[in-house]
Formats: sequence, C-alpha cells, structure tokens
Amino acid sequence: MTKFNTETAMIQSNAVLTLATCWKLKTKNGDILGFTDLDTDLSIDGIKYNARTGFNRSAVESSVGTSVDNLEVEAIIDSDLLSEDDILSGKYDFAEITIFVIDYTNPASEKLMLRTGWIGEISLSSGKFIAEIKGLMNSLNGTLGDLYSPSCRANLGDKKCNIDLTKYEYIGKISTVVSEDAFIDLSINRHDNYYAGGKVYFIDGPNADKPFQIASQNGNRINLMTTPHFKLEAETKYKMYVGCDKSFDTCINTFNNAINFRGEPHINKKV
Repeated sequence: MTKFNTETAMIQSNAVLTLATCWKLKTKNGDILGFTDLDTDLSIDGIKYNARTGFNRSAVESSVGTSVDNLEVEAIIDSDLLSEDDILSGKYDFAEITIFVIDYTNPASEKLMLRTGWIGEISLSSGKFIAEIKGLMNSLNGTLGDLYSPSCRANLGDKKCNIDLTKYEYIGKISTVVSEDAFIDLSINRHDNYYAGGKVYFIDGPNADKPFQIASQNGNRINLMTTPHFKLEAETKYKMYVGCDKSFDTCINTFNNAINFRGEPHINKKV
C-alpha cells in the first residue's frame, strides 16, 4: 500500500510553495459548487472556489489493488453556500466530487488530481459537517448476482416486479399533525397497515419530493419511519403508495403478481 501526500510529493525549491487544495461538487440536479482551503476565493475554469467554508480534508490514502481508498472532507456550514437544511434534506446525497491541487498563483496551470468519487455518509457537529468520500473502488463492494431467498428480491414497482404503482397511488392532504413523525388524513379509508412499508412523497412544503418510509398505518393515522427535518404542516398535499413485505402470499393476494415473484418461497428453511 502506498500513501500520497501532496505536501511531500511536490519538489520544493527555495521559492515559497504556492499550492491550494480545491474540491468541486456536482449535485444530482446539476448544480456545481467549488470550495478551497486557501484563505481567498479562486476562479478556475469559470467556477468560483469559495474559501469561506473553512474546507479541510483528511490525508489522501491510495492503495494498489482493489481495496477501498479512504478520505473525508470537513467544512463549516455556511447559510449562503452549505446550509444545514440543504444537507439534511438530502441535496448533497450521492453528489459527484472532484478534489485536486493547483498552483493558486496560476489558476490556469495543470491540476494535480487527488480523488474523484461520490459523497457518502454525512455527519453534522458543532456548526460543521464531515462527508465521507466513496471512490471508484467502492462500487466493487456490491453483491454480484442474486442470492436464494424465500422473500422477493425485487422492489415494488421496479422492472423486475413490473407492478404499475399508479394503480396503488393515493393522493391526500394532512388533516392534523399528531407529532414530528405522524399525521392524520381523515380521507383514508383503508384497513390498518394497508400502507405499512410503503412510501410518502410530499407534493408541497419544505419536505417536497423526498421519500419517507411508512412505519405503520392505524386507520387514518400515518406513522413515518423517520422524522422529517422540516416540521409537518396541516393542509400539506402528498402522494402515498402501498407497501410490500416481499412475501409470496402478499404478492398473490394483494398484487396478483405471482408470475413476477423474484424469490424461492418453497425453499426448505431447515438446515
């Protein structure tokens, strides 16, 4: 295993070393943001790299072979550039990130690329955030092929399942907010837990478009699996979809979709 350290890798002369580390972030919706650890802003290839966020990074570690490289970046939360609301709402989830070193006295010079990858887990602490960077090798950690299982391997509504979710879509409106993660819609008339395991997408309001898993449904009360970052509000419109427990019985009785069941329900479970 070899480690690359920018500060020692550069050939230094009697002149002052004029290096700055920059990182470019491209979100899923196409927005591009630039940041640098220099104490002044930089303009590179038409992109402004902001210094106000107090950007910092861990040592960049690269390995020979297929082991996963490790890197974290840390920055101060800035209301104009990196707001806490944007982070918690998932704006930067799976964003593409490029980290490089450049001579800040000559921004048009060639870049020394350090890492290209995607934003992984993000944690917040004391007015700053720490983001894990997942490199290209991380994709090799996934499971290739299917595993035998008595439950279905497809996700409800995907190409393997082939169920048209619009037939199970319910559009409603919050009548009363019960708690931070629960609300009542007086128009719901399904039996208990018909929507359990399903998803809610708020149509308007600050929580719009982000999916929320349904933990349980008791009459016309919906309990969410996680607490939305923004408070729930009465009169908010939403879309809701039925859930699936991936069992063969549910596939037959609820969806009449046994032909597309992607599991082995008759596997002998005894070892």
